[in-house]
Amino acid sequence: MADARPAVAQPELRGPLSLGDSGFYALPEGKLKGHPGDVIKSRELVSPLFPTASVRQIMYQSIDIDGSPVPVTGVLLVPRAPWQGPRPLIAFMPATRELGKQCAPSRFFDLATVDPRAIDAEAPFYYNYLTRGFAVVITDYEGGGTPLPQSLFAGPPEGYAGLDAVCAGQRLDPRDALTPESPVGLSGYAQGGQAAS
Repeated sequence: MADARPAVAQPELRGPLSLGDSGFYALPEGKLKGHPGDVIKSRELVSPLFPTASVRQIMYQSIDIDGSPVPVTGVLLVPRAPWQGPRPLIAFMPATRELGKQCAPSRFFDLATVDPRAIDAEAPFYYNYLTRGFAVVITDYEGGGTPLPQSLFAGPPEGYAGLDAVCAGQRLDPRDALTPESPVGLSGYAQGGQAAS
């Protein structure tokens, strides 16, 4: 028996769709004058997936493959539960997510700018670390969130972006218990494995 209902065209989904632009990813004006790991700007977000953690998008200084300063974005997750001594910090290097700016890992935390159908497949990794009391910093890599070109599969700038995200996390807010003495771990697979190595 044939279905008499008219066919309804379904949009083809190719990764998360951006619902808007918060302005956070706009590049700073002028030449960067700081050091790798310096925080350029940050903002706190509310994330229903991680209600027991503070969630901050960050833009920090790193270096590109030529050693020139470059702004990189990411996100820092810190459990709200108190921690005695320096809190451990995991630098999570994400796997490849496509070339669209809307695919940057830090954009998945901003409910105002990410498609609600988008799923961050790496969220269980973050949750696993957070439940142990560890903070997690996730880099977007060079150009991942900003208008700059991406350095996709270029190992050195990916590694710099991850290590400089660690420094940015340690410098952001003393209440996070993240300090230069914090134990640091690097985690990643696929492209993130290359970055971590």
